[in-house]
Amino acid sequence: MSSVRAWTAVALVLMMLAGVIPLVLAQEGNGEEQELPPGLAITSELRAIIEEHREAVQSVILEFRMKLENITERKTELIRTYLEERVNRTEAIREEMERLRRLFEAGNLTREEYLVQLKALQDQLKALNKASEKLGHLIQDLVKELKDAVKEKVERLREINREFGRRVSEEARKIGEEMRERARGREETEG
Repeated sequence: MSSVRAWTAVALVLMMLAGVIPLVLAQEGNGEEQELPPGLAITSELRAIIEEHREAVQSVILEFRMKLENITERKTELIRTYLEERVNRTEAIREEMERLRRLFEAGNLTREEYLVQLKALQDQLKALNKASEKLGHLIQDLVKELKDAVKEKVERLREINREFGRRVSEEARKIGEEMRERARGREETEG
């Protein structure tokens, strides 16, 4: 329910800003330093809060992108290099197996020599397969790390948005109080 009130306050403030901002901008154009009326001062403060919020969100997004870029770029490059090495090594083993088969069929290797060398190559392929399983775990760890980074940034954005809502609600309350005071002042002068 409090988030509904916060968003209602935000909507109220934004509607008020839509009408007041052009007036403030026009007054800024004359180059004179003067104190703003209370309503415009509050509006100015709200604008500052909104700008701070926007910049805080952009800062968190940039920080997240930088962290994500560092994580993914570095690790992805390592994984890519590792995969290339494994593919090249697997291809070399398969070519060597084919070469052994041709030598055996041509009678240049005995059956025992062929089987011993073939077994050694098969063992290398098994080792590569186990290494590929380890790579799968590394990729899972990378995904978990990325997920954790996203979760952390989402929580920071929520925290920033809660602070923004609190500050906007506070300013909306000030505006409401000021409007009531002005209304009382008018009633007293008219009555």
